[in-house]
Amino acid sequence: MSSADSPTRAGRSDFVTLLAWVFIGLGGLSTLMAMAQYMMINMMVSIGQMQDAMNAAKARGDFPPAAEFMFGHFRQLIGAFFLLSLITLIAAVGLLKRWNWARLLFIGLMALGIAWNLAGLFFQRVMMSSMLSSMPLLPPDAPADFRTQFESMMTGMQIVGAIFALGFCVLYGWIIKRLMSAAVRQEFDGAA
Repeated sequence: MSSADSPTRAGRSDFVTLLAWVFIGLGGLSTLMAMAQYMMINMMVSIGQMQDAMNAAKARGDFPPAAEFMFGHFRQLIGAFFLLSLITLIAAVGLLKRWNWARLLFIGLMALGIAWNLAGLFFQRVMMSSMLSSMPLLPPDAPADFRTQFESMMTGMQIVGAIFALGFCVLYGWIIKRLMSAAVRQEFDGAA
């Protein structure tokens, strides 16, 4: 048994306690950030102005479909981010209190994080491809190899994005494995 698995006072492992506090911080910050984003979008930009700008870009033919979806559902996306952040915060607090339903919810959130990152790899590819295909004509004074350099930059961004996404998938999988281990489950036995 490693030191992170070894129970501390009252049979509580450092792993679960540290995991809970990290996600209490992340969940709290992301919940506040989502509230600020929602207030900011309501104060700065009216949805009508955003829709007019989106329609003008579509008329020119330089607006990718994925971006159209994102800007067309901006408030709903922020609302979903707020809800997910709040659920994460609640699950992390429950994890700290060693409530079994919170452990199970947290495992579900980690599995959702894996699915989200894998889906993000696909959508990243779709977005980057649509940006390249809908790239407007180059200005006459652009260097001859500009498009090649731009495509190389996009490929580099995709590689870095894939490394981070797969890294988070591995991390979330490891957290799931640890939360499902017998040693950690014992901490939650008898907890409501």
